[in-house]
Amino acid sequence: MNSVAFTNFLIIGTAYFQNGSYDEALGYLKKAENIKDNNNHLNVELLYELMANTYGKLNDTSKGQKYRIKLDSVKLTIAEKQNQSLHKIIADKTDEPTQTSNNIYILLLSGLLVVIIGVFLFLRKRKRDDIILNHPVENNLNKREIVYSKLIEMFKKNDIAFMSYFNECFPKFSQRLTDINPKIIQSEIEFCGPIKAQYFYKRYR
Repeated sequence: MNSVAFTNFLIIGTAYFQNGSYDEALGYLKKAENIKDNNNHLNVELLYELMANTYGKLNDTSKGQKYRIKLDSVKLTIAEKQNQSLHKIIADKTDEPTQTSNNIYILLLSGLLVVIIGVFLFLRKRKRDDIILNHPVENNLNKREIVYSKLIEMFKKNDIAFMSYFNECFPKFSQRLTDINPKIIQSEIEFCGPIKAQYFYKRYR
């Protein structure tokens, strides 16, 4: 639940920032920062970068530098975790006994499996777009990327059906924004729509 609130605050803060309302943006970004148990370092990296940029727009150099330092620290943490994962993979492979014949057998089976999966995915992809239009996808990770991509394309083309399709895919989004900020107006909700689509498209690619 806190992760959802964090994401919503971040999206609203981003919308206000892009609209030039830096004080309002900062208010929502601070709300996101106050959610202590958010452990997704990629989310925190986005938050700190946006806060540093917001303070820059407000000509608060000192606080902007503070969040630049925090941003560098998060980036370092991400790099360290990636290195740890890489070292673990290398260590696991080093500890494996040499079994050349078994490895070749496994490799052949893996190749066959890849071919089978490839054919299956190719056939399923032809039906996927039609199926996805008939179901809300807010809680279905397997279908999100196609929906976000379609939404972004509609937005780039200024398709008048964009908001209608967006609300069909995310029926709770407008209500959540209204719950967070009862004074938000429809045009601001529509402004947040493409930002949400872009944010999650980059995240789940």
